[in-house]
Amino acid sequence: MKPKKTITVKLNYHFVDWIVQEYSASELVDALKGETSIEDFAISIMGDFIYIEHINNWEEIKPKLNESYYNGCYEFVSKDKGVPFGDWCEEKDEFVPFSETDKYQIIYIVEENQ
Repeated sequence: MKPKKTITVKLNYHFVDWIVQEYSASELVDALKGETSIEDFAISIMGDFIYIEHINNWEEIKPKLNESYYNGCYEFVSKDKGVPFGDWCEEKDEFVPFSETDKYQIIYIVEENQ
């Protein structure tokens, strides 16, 4: 098996606010009783998509995502049967972080306010 390429998605702090807004203060306190930071907690519970506005390095990762072709039905396909994945995400204004595919390992970090 070929080693996976790594893509690091650098999230801005608005991502954390957006993810945890549905939690009460007591729920957040309970969730953070361990050693987990609020940033790691937000990453661990993120759902099916991330708005591109929350990704600081979108222009850097989009070309890497465009190496894969997507059919819009949660399947990566051959070039002639799909569109570049980064372009598809940009059209939808959201990055869909489902299964990292066979090509990539995706790492998420939250950067300080910029």
